Amino acid sequence: MLVDWEVHARDCVAKLRLTQANYLDDPWFNELVEWLLSRSPEFTKWWDEHDVRLPHRGCEGLHEHPGVGRLSFDYAILQVAGSR
Repeated sequence: MLVDWEVHARDCVAKLRLTQANYLDDPWFNELVEWLLSRSPEFTKWWDEHDVRLPHRGCEGLHEHPGVGRLSFDYAILQVAGSR
């Protein structure tokens, strides 16, 4: 439903790579990454680019909702200093 699905998905992969630094020895996190790599060629391609991004703000658009039409949301992601 996302208007810019690929842009959003690539951003999520880059943020996941940033988060990985906090969970290098976490078996669950590593299992999650392996699971995604085994099921998504797009994820594998983007993961191999080693892109990292901090959470930020932006605008997300959703394609036509049957009841209300196209939706657009502004958002901001805040991170507490010293938190994961």
